Amino acid sequence: GHVALTHPEAGAITQALLAEGVVCSFRKPDSIRFGIGPLALRHEDVWNAVARLRTVLKEEKWTKLQGGKRLG
Repeated sequence: GHVALTHPEAGAITQALLAEGVVCSFRKPDSIRFGIGPLALRHEDVWNAVARLRTVLKEEKWTKLQGGKRLG
């Protein structure tokens, strides 16, 4: 199982999530894909990933500069 979310800034958001320790992937043109296999993850892992996603979106962390370059 996968869950995919769409956002116009999906590529940059994916990079911000990876920096936060959330494993996900970007799919063109605008999807963030999360693999949520029950054999590999606990419900706490999914809960924590959603909390980190919320923080990245709320704080617009994908717009922050890293090494002088915009993420994404």
